[in-house]
Amino acid sequence: MAINYSAPRIAARNIVAPASSVNINQALGLRSSPYSGLKQVGKQNLYYGKGGLYEKYSPDPVRFVRNSLPYGVQETYSPTGLMPSTPSYHPIFGYSGGWQKTGGDVEGTIRIGNQAFRPSTNIPAGFIKVGDTYEPSMAYIYSKSVPNIKAQPNRMFTNVAGYAPASNSLLSNAPIGNSYGAGQYLSSGSGLLGGGFNFGTPSGRTAA
Repeated sequence: MAINYSAPRIAARNIVAPASSVNINQALGLRSSPYSGLKQVGKQNLYYGKGGLYEKYSPDPVRFVRNSLPYGVQETYSPTGLMPSTPSYHPIFGYSGGWQKTGGDVEGTIRIGNQAFRPSTNIPAGFIKVGDTYEPSMAYIYSKSVPNIKAQPNRMFTNVAGYAPASNSLLSNAPIGNSYGAGQYLSSGSGLLGGGFNFGTPSGRTAA
């Protein structure tokens, strides 16, 4: 290996796009939507905003049912006369009379106007979960924003199997003569370090 001190100097390139050039909406495929506070992810039924990822859905109608004894036939609550529209509810014991609620909004539902949105289980690339919310992954966004970087040849360190340097190495021009003493292990050719270093003594002199 030879060291080329005359290699041209190339200015370092940024591998992170400046913040001003990062387009988060473009990197994540976010589009405007008719629902305030939510942006659509691509063209799918997936919306980002209000700290979460949601999908539109239509809740099933609310019903109250119970199993009637002795045959276990399911009965639906139908208020008549002076009966309330829904069974009475106790925070500890639940609905009176053994009634159970079905349908309605699922847990985590948000509403914008008349449209219901439930938390989505489809988490696309570019989002990470932080606690109970979802946030854009800045690492993913930057990876979509930086330009393609082509590898540059290393012109400081070269070897014979690589490419010819632009100019001859300073050390490769050192004179090569007979090697004596420790120099025989460090000199060009059969030396331990190969080419590029010559520790031979001057011609006509022997090592002490």
